[in-house]
Amino acid sequence: MKVKKLILINLTVIAVLFGSAITSLLVFDLFFGRNNSKSFKKDYEYTKLSQIFKESKFPKEISLTYYPDYGFNFFGLDKIIFPIVGRSNIRTFYCEEQGFLTEYMSDRHGFRNPNSVLDNKKLDIALVGDSFVDGACTNKFTFRKNLTELSNKNLSIANFALGGTGPLLQLAYMKEFGKHYEPSRVFWFWAINDLRNLQDELQSPLRKYMIKDFSQDLFNTKNKKISDNIVEEYYEWVKKQKNKKTSSTLYEKKVAVSMRFPKTYKVYKTIKRVIPQFYFDTPAYWDKTTILSREKVFTRRIPPEEYQLMGDVVFQVMDEVDRLVKSWGGEMTIIYIGRGGIKSRPHTPETYINQDIFQRNLIKKFSNSRNIKFFDLDKEIDKEFKTFDHVKGFSRGRGHFTDKGYQKVSKIIYENLILKNENKK
Repeated sequence: MKVKKLILINLTVIAVLFGSAITSLLVFDLFFGRNNSKSFKKDYEYTKLSQIFKESKFPKEISLTYYPDYGFNFFGLDKIIFPIVGRSNIRTFYCEEQGFLTEYMSDRHGFRNPNSVLDNKKLDIALVGDSFVDGACTNKFTFRKNLTELSNKNLSIANFALGGTGPLLQLAYMKEFGKHYEPSRVFWFWAINDLRNLQDELQSPLRKYMIKDFSQDLFNTKNKKISDNIVEEYYEWVKKQKNKKTSSTLYEKKVAVSMRFPKTYKVYKTIKRVIPQFYFDTPAYWDKTTILSREKVFTRRIPPEEYQLMGDVVFQVMDEVDRLVKSWGGEMTIIYIGRGGIKSRPHTPETYINQDIFQRNLIKKFSNSRNIKFFDLDKEIDKEFKTFDHVKGFSRGRGHFTDKGYQKVSKIIYENLILKNENKK
């Protein structure tokens, strides 16, 4: 009985102390915190994407990262130019997986680069890929920036990448923009969802890029301006749709709480990231709580009979990339980034593992048959990363890298593909 009483007393003391701490935070936020619901300023002007849709400056003066695969559903085939990249020279907001809303100023073409990099007539390295490559959900630690700093700013490195893109869109980026800078080296990143993206892209106007010399001449400022206007029109429509809702969603209520009680909410998010997610990170949880989960969208299966067909198309697209890069005397390295580490990520579904094996072998086979350098970055990430090196915020380990993760991956790329190359000279 004495032991039970002692345990009860200890638990009561802990509960009182914890309750007092939370109450103190709530009181501080309510009466003394510098942030309140009327004038909310945290580390950044905006902290949630939902705030952008209600902002009067959107979409005229500020924008969101543009996903062409969504855009094509809106534009149809009646446009003279179909946009394949975001708007030029505009403050652009991206995502919030790490607990803060990331943003960047787009360059003259609509990518995530400082315009000064594009002042180079020739580039040392072009980075081509999807959201991993354009630095989704980080503000300061994109591959481009990290690799530039690791090289002591001795290399001119530009990013021709965008979230949600696949091989055909990435070929379009090199045809429309990359070729004008004739990069000495092209780092082409292949992600685990690229095969599915390619399947979608072939059913869109993007299939025109399979024609050898097809181009919309988007390097031309006049044509790019037309593209930007169409994207702005698209976001005008998106804004109206988002603001039609009359009742607050659970997500919007969470945003309101985080705005009114920022310090308390920060503690809550910290605790949420630290506690091992034995339940919330399981496929069973996502199946029960979503009609069609993001997991299912990203891992939806291509019918077996289409796998070989898609494999043939991959060879055709990548042959065109290889031909294009060689046309200016450049060299390509195919970097298999996969899922950004598959064994080190928590609760990897079997579907992902099967896709990983198939696509790694497919890209490696292409590289070997064309005498193109191949680097298995996914495998190297698994060697260096532990589970907690991956995102533990909104994406629950399913999304992109943390700031620290982007730095670690950049170091792997630099040491294996840049430093070793320099030492050989």
